[in-house]
This record gives sequence, structure tokens and C-alpha cells, in this order.
Amino acid sequence: PGATNKDLVIANATAVDAGVYHFTATNNIVTGLTLERNPINLTVEGDTCGVSDAQKQALIDLYNSTDGANWTDNTNWLTDAPVCDWYGVAVVNGKVVSISLSLNNLKGTLPTSLNSLTSLSSLYLQNNLLEGNIPQEIGELSSLRFLILHSNNFSGSIPPQLGNLTSLLDLILYSNNLTGPIPSELGQLSSLRDLNLFRNNLSGTIPSELGNLSGTLFRINVSQNQYLSGKIPSSLLNLSGLQILRYNNNSFVFSDIEDDFDSFSSKLQTYAYAPQAKVDETETVSVTENGSITLSSTALTSANN
Repeated sequence: PGATNKDLVIANATAVDAGVYHFTATNNIVTGLTLERNPINLTVEGDTCGVSDAQKQALIDLYNSTDGANWTDNTNWLTDAPVCDWYGVAVVNGKVVSISLSLNNLKGTLPTSLNSLTSLSSLYLQNNLLEGNIPQEIGELSSLRFLILHSNNFSGSIPPQLGNLTSLLDLILYSNNLTGPIPSELGQLSSLRDLNLFRNNLSGTIPSELGNLSGTLFRINVSQNQYLSGKIPSSLLNLSGLQILRYNNNSFVFSDIEDDFDSFSSKLQTYAYAPQAKVDETETVSVTENGSITLSSTALTSANN
């Protein structure tokens, strides 16, 4: 007896809320009468994409850390629409497999939670305004085949953990502000086809370990880094599929290049080694009038000069 609420609110419905709901009512005045409505059959439909909470949160983190509200296109992001309907996101069998947000005005840093996207195959974020470090956690994405981050403002070093991406086909990081050495761990990328690191501020040598890469590697481009130097590894001649090698606009000298110059020249379709940076430090020297002085270089020491 007595009035009860005619509305049953089910918040955050889950599968346990599914079932048949009955409604009965009594009345304090019209006693002796019980009214009953026809049953309500409630089904609870999950996200039609079946994306886990962890994957969805990683996408939300990406949106929030890259100023998603001001993206050029953020259709359906952070709405009730299924994740597979969010602009630039592809889902297969409940797994996020691709993020394609190039030329989309992303500003900020990449979240480390991207490592929750364990089935991610493609990450296309080129031509944006992304900055900060490339998260080392990306190296945990064992299914990743395409990592395309060029034409941004990334800084810091290339994470050695990227060497764990043995399914990776294309590593495209050109036109950023990356510094430090080229990690030798990149020589573990057994499926790699294209390594493009040009127009950064990388230093050190070209790792000989790159010669361990597979015959599918057709291009290595490390040009316009200014500070790369040292011997060009002869191990690169082991790369049967290599067609393009570019290391111009760095700090290589004749003695770094000449040992295998003829072999590379005959093997490759494109072999770009010139120009290189000026060598030695600027000096100011003097000589007395009618005196003698020898002007030389400490870097240009090849016997073939």
C-alpha cells in the first residue's frame, strides 16, 4: 500500500540490468485494486565497436593532451557515438587498429597511455604541431606497422624502445627537432622498409647495426641532420634491397666515405653524399710581414685529398 515512484532510473547500465521489468501500482484511496502494466523487456547493448575501457581512455587521453577541442576535425570524439565512428579511428573485432589524424591541428604531447592500444597497426600523426618526446611506450605496440610522425616539433632523442617494433614497416620521423644518436636498437626492426630521419638534429654515427635489417629495406635517409659523422658502415652493403641512401648535409669527411664509395655508387639507385658541413673550427692566425705560415686542416686527413 502507499504510492511509490513510477520511474526506475538505471544509470550506467550493464549486462546485469537486462531482463523483464514489471510495474504494479496500488492506491490509498481506491483500495482493493492493483493495476499492472505490460512488462518491459530491457536489453543492454554494448558499444557496437566492443572497444575496452582502457582503449577508449587512451583515445580520450590523446584528445585531451593534443587540444582536441581545436582539432580541424574532431567529429564524434568524446560523444556517445561508438569509438569506431570517431574521426580517424578504425576498429576491427573490438580493437583499435588505426589512428589517422594527419593535418588536423593537433597541438601538445602524446600520452604514454597509447601503449593500451595493443592491436594498433597504424599511427599517422604527421603534419601537426606535436611537441615533446616521442613516448618510449610506443615501443610496446608490437602490432605497429606504420609509425608516421614527420613534420611536427618532437624533441629529445629517438627512443631505443622503438627497436622492439619487429612488425614495423615504415619509421618516418623527418622534419622534427630530434637530437642525440640514432639508436643501434633500430637494427632489430626486422620488417623495416623505410627509415626516414632527415632534417632533424641527430648526432653521432650511423649505426653499423642497421646492416642487420632485412632485404625489404629500400631507403635510409639521414640527410640534413648537420651533426652526423664517422665512417659510413660497410655493413649497409649487406642490405640487398637498399636502393636509396642519403646522408648529405651532415659532417662527414672524405675518410669517412671513400673506403666503400665505389661499392655504394654501383649498388644504389640514389646515393646522396654531398654537400657536407665545413670542417674544423674558425681560426684567426697571424704571420709577420715577409714571414711564412702553413695553413691546414686537422679534419681533412685522407691520403687521397
